[in-house]
Amino acid sequence: MSVYYSKWLLNTYRTMPYFRACLPEGYPLDRVLRKCRAFRKLPRHLRELAAKSKAWAMRKHPQFPAGIQDIERWYDSAGYELNPATGAKLTEAENDALWQPEPELDDFVVEDIEVPAEGFPDPDRWEPSPEPTESTEEEERPTPEQLQKEVQSRGTAAVAAEYGISEDSLKSLEGNQHVPAK
Repeated sequence: MSVYYSKWLLNTYRTMPYFRACLPEGYPLDRVLRKCRAFRKLPRHLRELAAKSKAWAMRKHPQFPAGIQDIERWYDSAGYELNPATGAKLTEAENDALWQPEPELDDFVVEDIEVPAEGFPDPDRWEPSPEPTESTEEEERPTPEQLQKEVQSRGTAAVAAEYGISEDSLKSLEGNQHVPAK
C-alpha cells in the first residue's frame, strides 16, 4: 500500500458525507482503490463522484477540505499524485513502486459505479439527511432485571448516578416491575 492510499485515499474524499451518500451500497470501494492505485486510473463515474465530493467538502470546510491540510502537496488539481518534496507529478512507474504487491487482487475486475438516473446531486446545494431522532426515554430505560444485574456488578451508587435514579428507588426494585423515570 502507498501513502497516497493510506493517508489520502487516492484523493477521493470518500470520508465525506456526500461521497458516502452517493456511493452505491455494497460497492467494493477499498478493493477498487487498491487495484487502481492511482486517482487517474479510477473508473470515470467514481472519479466524477470524488470530484463532486471534493467540491462539497471545499464548500463545507473551506479552510481544510475534508480536514486535510496540505493535500495540494500530494495531489494536483486534476487528482494526479505529486512528489511532496519536489512538487513534480509522479509517473505511473514511480507511483506503482510505492505499492506492495497484492496477488489477491490479480483476478479482481474493477467496475464503475452507476450514476443515479437524476445524476449526482449538486454539491453546492446538497446537505446530508438529518440524523434519525433519538429514541424516547421510555425505550432507553433499562428493565428492573437489568438494573439489578448492574447494581450487583457495579454497585448501587454507580448505577444510580448513570441513570439518574435515586439509590432508595434502586433498593426498592426487587420484585417491582416499574423502572423509575430519570
